[in-house]
Amino acid sequence: MWMAQANRLAYLEMLQVAQLPSEDIQVLAQMPCLGHLRLQAETVPEKSIIIRSNAFPVLKQFIFSYRLSCLMFEPGAMPRLKKLDITYDSRGPGSEHEVSLVAGVEHLASLEEVFVVVNAKHGEGSKLGYLCRESIQRHPRYQAIKTNLRYDEYNDENRIVESADI
Repeated sequence: MWMAQANRLAYLEMLQVAQLPSEDIQVLAQMPCLGHLRLQAETVPEKSIIIRSNAFPVLKQFIFSYRLSCLMFEPGAMPRLKKLDITYDSRGPGSEHEVSLVAGVEHLASLEEVFVVVNAKHGEGSKLGYLCRESIQRHPRYQAIKTNLRYDEYNDENRIVESADI
C-alpha cells in the first residue's frame, strides 16, 4: 500500500540494502519528488552503478555508501544535484582497481559540494584517492566546487593504519 504513495516521497534518510542491482537504482531514480537520498549498499552485483540521463530529476543531496563498484553519471543525470557525499569501501575480493570509483562527475551541472571517503586496504588508499580527484577535476566548474576527499587505509585486522586528506 505504501508503495502507491512512493511517488510523493521527497526525503529518504537511510535506505540500507544488502544488494543494489541496477534495476533497483532505476526505480529510485524515477521518483519524481525525491530531493534527498541517503543510500547504503553492502554489495553491488554489477561492476558499475550507472545513473542514467534524466534520472533523479529533483534530487539535491545524494549520500551514498557502497563497495567494490564504480559509480557513473551519464550526461543529464541528477540535473539539480548540489551535494554529493560518497563513502566507498574497496576492501574485499575483486578489489583491484585501475579506474576511478566515480566517473562522469563533470555531467552534474548544479554540483556545489563533493565529499568522498575511501576505505581501502593498506597501500591502496592514495591511488584510489588520486583517481577519484582526477575524475572530479574534470568538472567544468571544479574550482568553484567545495571538495573534501579523504582516504583511510586498513590492515588485515581491520584497523586504520593511515589516513590522509587528498
